[in-house]
Amino acid sequence: MMRFVSDVTITVTDISGKVVAEFAEGTQTEGVHQLDVNSGSFAEGVY
Repeated sequence: MMRFVSDVTITVTDISGKVVAEFAEGTQTEGVHQLDVNSGSFAEGVY
């Protein structure tokens, strides 16, 4: 069975589109993945 592989970068932006965090996860295979983020340094708001 062939697995799909892709480069993954996860970006968190605020409601105005400003990037507040970026996580370069590198190469990932298909499937379910989990990323734990400590949002304690983020201002209150919508992301």
